[in-house]
Amino acid sequence: MKRHRPALTGALIWLATTGVAVLVAWLGLHPVLAAAVPNDGLPVELGEPDASPSAWPTADSATSRAEPLEPGDGWHYLAEGVWERSIHAEGGTLTVRAFDGRVALIAATPRDGYAMIVDDRDPAHLMVIFRSGDGGESFADVRWLGDGPYAAVTER
Repeated sequence: MKRHRPALTGALIWLATTGVAVLVAWLGLHPVLAAAVPNDGLPVELGEPDASPSAWPTADSATSRAEPLEPGDGWHYLAEGVWERSIHAEGGTLTVRAFDGRVALIAATPRDGYAMIVDDRDPAHLMVIFRSGDGGESFADVRWLGDGPYAAVTER
């Protein structure tokens, strides 16, 4: 009977140990990753959004809950010229910050059954759209207008 080479035996042991370690790591991480990124998301077409003002919803085209705001009316003053606000819509919630003629999305979370689209191409204008599978839409329109921030929510 031939003796196995020590190098081959060591390589086989290393390969088996590495394989078991990878399997155990996958079994431990798989439920965590599955919970963090559910696979039941709604498909959303991410075509080029129309940036013209006529593409945004108006009070005539939807059941509107538009809220033109003065700084301080729902906006929290953080520092000189810096405002922050949380906005709640049927499709989800978002937190925005407005400063120096710009608006920025800090956080956004769609509700169950909604997908989210963010249009932040213009630093002075942010549009967050929450879409549901049954055709419902929530539009959060945040802008820097003149000397302060403005926010409006429209539900369709």
